[in-house]
Amino acid sequence: MAMFQILGVSQLNFYVKSLLEGQPQLKEIYVRGEISAFTRNHISGHCYFTLKDENASVRCVMFRRNAEDLIFTPQTGMRIIARGSATLYERDGGFQLTCYDLQPDGLGAVYLAVQQLQAKLEAEGLFDAAYKKQVPSFPKTIGVVTSPQAAAYTDITSVLARRWPMAKIILSPAPVQGRGAAHEMAAALRRLDEAACCDVIIIGRGGGSTEDLWEFNSEELARTVFGCTTPVISAVGHERDYTLCDLCADLRAATPSAAAELAVPNRETEMMFLSDAAFDLQRGINIHLEMHKQEIMQKKSQIYALNPQKVLKENRQSYTHLVKLLEVAMERQLERRKAMLEMDRKTLSSRNPLEILSRGYSITSLHDTTALCSVQGISPGQEIITRLSDGRIKSVVTQCEDLSGEQI
Repeated sequence: MAMFQILGVSQLNFYVKSLLEGQPQLKEIYVRGEISAFTRNHISGHCYFTLKDENASVRCVMFRRNAEDLIFTPQTGMRIIARGSATLYERDGGFQLTCYDLQPDGLGAVYLAVQQLQAKLEAEGLFDAAYKKQVPSFPKTIGVVTSPQAAAYTDITSVLARRWPMAKIILSPAPVQGRGAAHEMAAALRRLDEAACCDVIIIGRGGGSTEDLWEFNSEELARTVFGCTTPVISAVGHERDYTLCDLCADLRAATPSAAAELAVPNRETEMMFLSDAAFDLQRGINIHLEMHKQEIMQKKSQIYALNPQKVLKENRQSYTHLVKLLEVAMERQLERRKAMLEMDRKTLSSRNPLEILSRGYSITSLHDTTALCSVQGISPGQEIITRLSDGRIKSVVTQCEDLSGEQI
């Protein structure tokens, strides 16, 4: 009798899962289909949905760490290409596809994915003009993020050499198309920005199809452009359509050549401007000097007019005349004083008692102190003194006669 191994359900599911995951062909597969019953767990962030076609369906799961890297929001009814591995969910024995990445299937889906991401970034303010940094007018160092083999790099360096040859160019190389190019460009951009060695950075490529430009719609690249401290010029060579890189950049150019023209001034234009400015400056200086020259001449005239030597020279004649007038006035005043003095002398002389005595008059007094003006109070026998012009006479009164009533 044959012996059979009896397995538990858990053992069976584990065994089948091991078989599936052990197949190299099933570790990384691409499956095209339409999304059905899409849900996202708000707590864990994991996504659950069913991928189906006309004949079959398969359950799918995408864990949070992968779902956060999606550049669009999956929706029920959307056709996609899922990259993942086949496995078995042991708890309920359900066959499922564990998805690592999802890509829209078809050009319409690509546009929808870009529109969804654009709306998301716009809502966060990544396109706001308030956050746009000013590109410097005269940059010394210009960073370039592009492929060194691309025509865009040649165009940029040619324009910079022609317009502003004194600028230094630093290339941070990165592929500009193909899977993973967005990540490489974001890393190259961060290297330049973190080194703080550039005044402005140009990122871009030449023209191409929508598929060629797809990497410039990467969310990672868009956020890196927005987060740069250095001003960024996006130059994705597509005249009509804007990429998300364009919208997040501080300045957008239609082509790499146009970006180089926006990044630097024109040397010839600046030389003409400097020449005109030098001419205007020289003319202004000349006018200013002439004005000050006239002002200095005016001040010089004023100073000369106030020169003490000039004033003395001009007033010397007046001074001499005034001195002469003063001398004449002093002489006249002296003559007048002399005349008045002579008159006073004569008046005093006429009133001098000695002068009167010289004319025959005398003064009689008692004891040479009190002049006698009357015979009253004089008695015979008193001694009197008579003062003459040249001496005195002492005598004794012998007789007194009152003659006050007589007429002369």
